[in-house]
Amino acid sequence: MTRMVIGAAVAAFLALGGLSGRPAGAQQDPVAFLSVDPSPFARTLASEVEVPEGQRSQVRLRKLSETRNPTETVEEWLAKNGLSMNWDWAAIDRTIDAGAFGLPPMAQGLPLDRAVRSPNGAVAGSYGRQGRLIVVAHPGAGQAGLDLSAWTMPPRFVPGDKDYVELETLAMIEGPDKLFVATGHRTYARSSMGLNAFVSAFDPATGKLLWQSDPLVANAGTLVLAGADALIAGYGFTEEPDFLYVLDSRDGTTVQKVPVRSGPETLILKGDRLYVRTYNTDYVFEVKGVQE
Repeated sequence: MTRMVIGAAVAAFLALGGLSGRPAGAQQDPVAFLSVDPSPFARTLASEVEVPEGQRSQVRLRKLSETRNPTETVEEWLAKNGLSMNWDWAAIDRTIDAGAFGLPPMAQGLPLDRAVRSPNGAVAGSYGRQGRLIVVAHPGAGQAGLDLSAWTMPPRFVPGDKDYVELETLAMIEGPDKLFVATGHRTYARSSMGLNAFVSAFDPATGKLLWQSDPLVANAGTLVLAGADALIAGYGFTEEPDFLYVLDSRDGTTVQKVPVRSGPETLILKGDRLYVRTYNTDYVFEVKGVQE
């Protein structure tokens, strides 16, 4: 069965009239969007952010429990563990309350599709089904926008699978000086010859790509920041290996890879515990070595 797994950056409030995709008579967008260069689809690192080998993040995960979840709903899992979500996403029968997140409900004629609140109080939202327009809002410091319209298709893919490998924004979170975005397609890695599920870190003030992770590290619906130097992600799919990844958030280096039974779907950090819900198993991990 196929599983569908689901800083400051300040921009002036500028009028962007005449952009394609805006309904006639629609109100002008208050956010100026910076166009981002096409994805490199490869491990990439700007020299100024490289972390010396001996100074890598020391954050590590230690498994505390593992429980199969054949019948428990996500809502029951959240309630049982006293967890709350810091994100929301649109569905066929529901929309996001953009005002609750301090985000505009529309951007260039596209509705808010996903919103997430970061530990530093910043909020990020993606717009449209592919989520290629991203707005970052800092309370009291304005909003900035990134346009990932050039991030459409991987450079290589199985010809018959072209319709399935269009890139989407799968998850995002704003750190103190970086916006972390997971992008990929929702099908088998072989469809794009393994060029899927990267995490990319941007300077939200300039749109510059600071680093891109190895492939196949992030197609879960959430990214988690653990202290000042670690980002936790998850990847899995039918008939593919399933793992959690701890990345050094400063340069994207993988510092730990933890196998799980099935594809991670939701990751929530509560204190020093990481709660992970996968397709069929719930986990609790101790998060060690966090640097605030």
